[in-house]
Order: sequence, then C-alpha cells, then structure tokens
Amino acid sequence: MAFYEKAIVNNAGFIGQIADARIKINQRLMKLAARYKHQGWKIMSNEKLIDILGRWQYLEGAHWGGVWVYGYYIYINEVFLEKFKNYLEKKFPKNFADIWNYILSPSRISEIGREKIDLLKLALVSLQRPVTEVMVVRHVKKYDFTNKYYFWGDKLDAQKVKNNLHKYASKGKKFIEAEFEKMKPPKINLNKYGLSKKDKVIIEGLRKISFSLSQNDDTSNYLICRLEPFFNELATRLGLTYDEVVSLRGAEIRESLRNGRLAIARRELKLRLKDHAFIFSKSKAYILVGKELAEYQKQELKKQIFKSVKELKGVVASPGGVITGRVKIIDSDKKVSSFKNNEILVTQMTNPAFVPAMKKAAAIITDEGGLLSHAAIVSRELGAPCIVGTKIATKVLKDGQLVEVDANKGVVRILKRK
Repeated sequence: MAFYEKAIVNNAGFIGQIADARIKINQRLMKLAARYKHQGWKIMSNEKLIDILGRWQYLEGAHWGGVWVYGYYIYINEVFLEKFKNYLEKKFPKNFADIWNYILSPSRISEIGREKIDLLKLALVSLQRPVTEVMVVRHVKKYDFTNKYYFWGDKLDAQKVKNNLHKYASKGKKFIEAEFEKMKPPKINLNKYGLSKKDKVIIEGLRKISFSLSQNDDTSNYLICRLEPFFNELATRLGLTYDEVVSLRGAEIRESLRNGRLAIARRELKLRLKDHAFIFSKSKAYILVGKELAEYQKQELKKQIFKSVKELKGVVASPGGVITGRVKIIDSDKKVSSFKNNEILVTQMTNPAFVPAMKKAAAIITDEGGLLSHAAIVSRELGAPCIVGTKIATKVLKDGQLVEVDANKGVVRILKRK
C-alpha cells in the first residue's frame, strides 16, 4: 500500500493514469469483440480456437489480474478515498457536499446507466403511442449483455424490457422525468471552491477511475456475450455443455483440445459446477471443490452469532433518506429472479447479474465494498439508496425481517425480527 500512497503524493495524476491504462485495455477488448463476433467457428481448427482463447485470456489477465490491479483497487477504494474525504471535509466544510457528490459521479455514464436512459425514453414514447416490437428488439440487441456477469446470468430479453417499460410508464410522465434528472451527472465549476491544482487533478482522476471500473465489467460482459458461439463450439468439440466448458481453466481447455480428451475428471467438473472456490496463494492459484471446499469454508467462513445486534453501520454509497422494508438476502445470481419490488436487497457484494434486483430494490445493503465498488457505482446511477461495507449484514439480517435503512447516515436498524 505504501507504493500507491507514495505514487499519489509524488504524482497527483497517478490515479487518472491508472484509469487511462484500463480504458485502453477495454478498447482492445472491444476490438477483439468486433473482430470475432461473426465467425465460422465450426470450420476453424483447434489451434485457431486455442489462439483466440489465448488472445482473450491475455487481455482479461491485463484487465483484472495481479497484485497491481487489486492493490490499487483496495488502496484507492478503502484507504485513500477515506483520507481524501476527511481532508476535504476539514478544508471545505461549506462546500464539501457538492464536491463529494461530484467525486462520486463517474466521468461518463456506464452501459447499465445508458440502458436505463434509453428505457426511460421508450417509456415516454409509450405514453404517446404504442412501443413497437421492433423498438423493443432494437433495445435488447443493444443492451442484452447488461444483465449478465461474465458467463453467468441470463441476457436481457424482450419480456424483461416490456416489464420494465410498464413499470416506468405506469408511474407517469413526472416520475419518468424525475428519473431522467437523477441520471444527469452533476455539473460544477471546481475553480470556485479554492481547490489546489493537485486537488482538482486527483478529483478528476477519481471520477475517471470510477467510470473505468464499471466499464471493465461492461466490456468483459459484452465480449463474452458476443463470443457465446465461440464457447459453444468449444463445448461441442469437448462433448460438454456451455456451463461445463466455462468452468474449465484456459490451460485445461487447451490440453483437452490438443489431446482429444478431457484434461480433468468429469466428476471434478461436476463438483465445480455445484460449487467451488478459486484460491490465490503466494506460490500458486488452485480450485477447491467437494470436501476440501467444505473444510475451507468451515475454517475461513466461521459462523458467528449476532442475536443481540439491533443496528448496523456502513458507508453511504448512494443517499436516499430513510426507507422501511423487508429484507431479501441474495447470495447467488440464481436467486436474483426471486427478488420482488421494494424489498431491501442484502448481499455480500453485487455484480452485473444482480442489476435486475438492484432496479427493484427499495434499498441496497452490502457486507463488502467501498465507494468505488460495483454496488456503489450502479446504485448511484440507478438512484437507489445504498449502504456498503457493513461487514456483517448477511450474517445478522434474515429474509423477511422488517428493517429501517437510513441511507443518509449509513445506519440499518432491525425493527422486527422474523
């Protein structure tokens, strides 16, 4: 962590430079998607498929892999932001709220945000005339990937779009226009606050890195969605399903294609599909399944009893007043479809597959994450009240409990235990 602190002290533009580097990788991933989204996969040799797999893995590795990525993410998200916030609060008490709100707004709107804006536009159209099937299909083709999280979750489909359209249109023009206003990024003149040049450079860097983090997911999800026929072809050649082939590591796919037989036992693959953990240690990375996974979970995820806890505290990621509602814990993307309108979404952390539930949530509460986490960025774009970093929400709260969420103070109170 000392490396990042020293880098920012010596170079105020360091954060923005990290963001620029990640945005360039995203652009390369988009070029890969454009190049290979319409290919005759069936006529390609195994070696050609292996080559394309390697290109994708290389860029994803540059995208997410290594101490560099998670080091800067953890430092900026969980250490630097808090220090910078305290500094701004003390130096600019009268204008802190405006400056901080500006910092938390990404420099550009994510694809999830754009999907909502275009859906709101369709909702306005629907108040004047029927929205045609062609308009719905066009929306689906443009944003189908926004519902997925890498290989998991279902694509956005026409029925989901129609359901969301009805939800917005039924609330009327004033509601839709208010939602548009929420989506507009704040516009302020930083020069009027007396901020130093260094402060302003850091602020713009934070806004840019906030955008780059959401763009990372958007880009990977888009590419994987467009390469679905590629992964289906790999599955066909190996006698596997799509879910099975994407549960293999890259080296296992290469070995299987070259040797004409599966590189791991089918029993191992079935156990991976059931549940698994990918472990990074100093010397290697490995996968745990079955009994080994159960033992690991027993040791690492020890259950604690929190019967006496009546109040939780976290960080306000997206303010929204005081909300009362029933808890719904989502610990897997498989449970997203069961989430109902106006429930309180409680989870360890969110990912893009959770967005359908996030759109319905009266409020969002997470165990993990900071102000640049997925939950924080998306909730601000959706205008959903959100508290992150409670540490124990999923351990304390239970499905159906009535809770009060103070999304201005970062406090969750249990009103009625189930």
